[in-house]
Amino acid sequence: MHASDRYFAEMRTLTRESFRARQAHSLASLGFGAAGVAFSHWYVGTQRSDPGLLAEARRWLEIAESFASPPPPSRRSRQSARAFPFSSLVYGPLGLAFVKLLVACSAGDSSRERQIEAFTQAVRSCSRGAPSELVQGIAGHLFATAFVYRRWPDRRLGELGDRLARRLMVGLEGGSSGPMPVRSPADLTLAHGLLGRHLALFSWASAAGFQPPRRLTTAFREAAALALANPAALCPHPEYDGSLCNGFAGLAIVAVAAHEALGDENSIETARVAMLRALKAGSIDASLCCGRAGLALALMRVAAQASEEPWRDLAHLQIESVLSTHPEAWSSEGLVHGRAVIPCLAELLKGCSESPQSSCELPPAVIPNLFIYR
Repeated sequence: MHASDRYFAEMRTLTRESFRARQAHSLASLGFGAAGVAFSHWYVGTQRSDPGLLAEARRWLEIAESFASPPPPSRRSRQSARAFPFSSLVYGPLGLAFVKLLVACSAGDSSRERQIEAFTQAVRSCSRGAPSELVQGIAGHLFATAFVYRRWPDRRLGELGDRLARRLMVGLEGGSSGPMPVRSPADLTLAHGLLGRHLALFSWASAAGFQPPRRLTTAFREAAALALANPAALCPHPEYDGSLCNGFAGLAIVAVAAHEALGDENSIETARVAMLRALKAGSIDASLCCGRAGLALALMRVAAQASEEPWRDLAHLQIESVLSTHPEAWSSEGLVHGRAVIPCLAELLKGCSESPQSSCELPPAVIPNLFIYR
């Protein structure tokens, strides 16, 4: 049985209560919980045009909704400790609204209009007072909007994306004092720093079909040059150098997004160099955030733009390693730190085997990471 089919067969046997018995926290979220499980069913279900998997995605959304917490009562509580990151795509309620919209749009049923409105309202609510970063803030909101808009270019999503992009650009410029400085590695990383904001803006430029502002491309090139010249500026802990969240796999992903938005070869060279750094470092686990799944995804994204090099074969090795990981080695069932990434990667590997000339590209929306840099 194919790895993704084994996974789906197992998940069909789980109920709300048996799922809760598997993990004690973040039961609803995209990153750790049932919304991530729903995403994996949606992704493979759309790849296969399988109504049964899309029905399971809806069931997992119901499970996720049953665990979802109500929003905090005030802006101050929304901005308080990371224990309840209301503004986060991967931790908070927005991840659930995001997957609900994906499933509704794929089904093409009457709930699509309602879910578009619900998603735009959720973004507006979550973005009030939110930081600019990818994991817990505005960049994550724009990234999700770009992902949906690329597939269903609805006017309301376009207006929402433009507003979010303008907010991010103001943040990048740093107001009247000029561009924001990089004071620590957390200021530069994909998860919580400049690279995450660059990724969101390049993704929106590609989805909405416009040329990114020159100041954005200049800012990315300067950030990439800093990271490559001084690796400790990006990640002072070498064991994370290979990760998406805080390492060079994340830089490679952003460089590919820059190439797709700009069409220049300099970004692909940046992606190649970053990918070599990431491979040299390796990974600490199997996850999408810090581990081999994230490394595999970055390799496949680079392979789609630099097919003459062995990136695809190296990605296959990483994917096979993820698929062979013992179930008890996973920390959760969600998408970013958990087992829900398994069917996505398994389907990707299967597609590459059946069509070696395809781009083999996993949708970029699985990239948002929730590793909190400490």
